[in-house]
Amino acid sequence: LTIRFVLAMRMSLMIQSVRLLRCTASCFLHGVRCASTKTATARLQVNDPQFLTKEQVASFHREGFLVLPNFTSSEGCTEMENACQDVIQKYNPDKDYTTTFSTTEQKANDYFLSSGDKVRYFFEEGAVDEKGHIIVDVGRAFNKIGHALHWQNPTFNKFTFNDTIKKIAHDVGLVSPVIPQSMFIFKQPGIGGEVVPHQDSTFLYTDPLSCVGFWTPLEDCTLENGCLQAIPGSHLSGLHNNRRMIRSNTSTEGVEFTNPPQEYDNDDDFVPLVIPKGSLVLIHGEVVHKSSPNKSGQSRHAYVFHMVEGNAEYDNLNWLQTDTSFPPL
Repeated sequence: LTIRFVLAMRMSLMIQSVRLLRCTASCFLHGVRCASTKTATARLQVNDPQFLTKEQVASFHREGFLVLPNFTSSEGCTEMENACQDVIQKYNPDKDYTTTFSTTEQKANDYFLSSGDKVRYFFEEGAVDEKGHIIVDVGRAFNKIGHALHWQNPTFNKFTFNDTIKKIAHDVGLVSPVIPQSMFIFKQPGIGGEVVPHQDSTFLYTDPLSCVGFWTPLEDCTLENGCLQAIPGSHLSGLHNNRRMIRSNTSTEGVEFTNPPQEYDNDDDFVPLVIPKGSLVLIHGEVVHKSSPNKSGQSRHAYVFHMVEGNAEYDNLNWLQTDTSFPPL
């Protein structure tokens, strides 16, 4: 038994060494830092809680996510829904591209890459034909609207920049957070696309890692309409495969990934977050999460924004860049 254990340990070390060599080589080729050469878990410090309980803070750091039911009132959810409808009314097909968005086949154009300080419209793949014509009712055609609702829209600004959010950010360990992006996600009935397993720090990389997502469903989330699902504790091993999405001058897609995705083949590892509207889900930047396609007749609207530590180095290879500094919380 002892011999088998020693052999197993040697084999495990060999596998880890090969992974590290691959990761380092890939990082060298792409000119990015290799997070795997650092401590796997970076950054969020321990503060005395101002809003969350100590048990909730411990759960967030242990599981990588935390659900706060009844965080936003029904009236608050309706207010954000109405604000989104006002934004939709401003959509101009003569000025705005019918750009589709998909996490299964990541593509980017200037309309997408320059959206960091603007409000831009992105469509479901099943809502636009090959010529870019919208083939469903325009109200049900959007995948998301982003990425600066928190900057440009007074209603979403109010629900993003407030004292309670500041206290929660402090409680999970952020010191001087800034907010790079926000989105209204539609998850349309019948055509709402799959969001593949991912880590948010893949897209919003800082040194040290510091991304935290604030996700509020404006409608009830069910298995049928594509609720969030997460792997508890998956953040504890850092940024898997050191996978990052960066801007690219050579790729025809405008962006590229530094490494292939890690496979998450066991669906039983994912915990479905079947939660009511108005909840707040805190999402650690390295926790693996996903959502299935919406095959139901009910949409699953949500408002989400992401914070990073203002004292951390926001990488200039990240896909999302703006001419001005991100707004501080």
